[in-house]
Amino acid sequence: MGSGEVTSHTDSASEGIDWLKTAKHIISAAEFVEREKVLILVKFDGERENGRICTVDIDGNGNDSLNLRSESRDLQGAVSNAFPLAPAIDETEARALGDILMRWDGWARAGYVLGLQIFWNGESVFYSVYVLGERGAFERIGVRGSALLDVMIESARQVEART
Repeated sequence: MGSGEVTSHTDSASEGIDWLKTAKHIISAAEFVEREKVLILVKFDGERENGRICTVDIDGNGNDSLNLRSESRDLQGAVSNAFPLAPAIDETEARALGDILMRWDGWARAGYVLGLQIFWNGESVFYSVYVLGERGAFERIGVRGSALLDVMIESARQVEART
């Protein structure tokens, strides 16, 4: 990808993903954080050589029974095992998030590293996103906030603006 252009890559690991359901699991992760006061990292690592580019890491914050690390070829497999679906999820938010997650997947398969941290800040659930360009193609992007969809939309806007 020499000129900074981001292309959408798909392979057999990303073709069958139900991005709406995957987004619902990510939204459910926030409820898990609020209930358990844990730290969650969802990472797409496009620089990995083993094909397992998606990682879900739960730091139980002192509760070892909540600790989890899962690596997978696709995000749906990683999050569906970690976070049961919450009972009430806003479909509009889930669809918008699913679209962004699909774009993140394509960027990771093109060599980018993207991470979403979900954590309890002492008062509420908070989100932090980082994006590293393909092997230093651009400065690190960092977006933080208290609304998941806003943070994800802004991260995608910044990636697209720099490529």
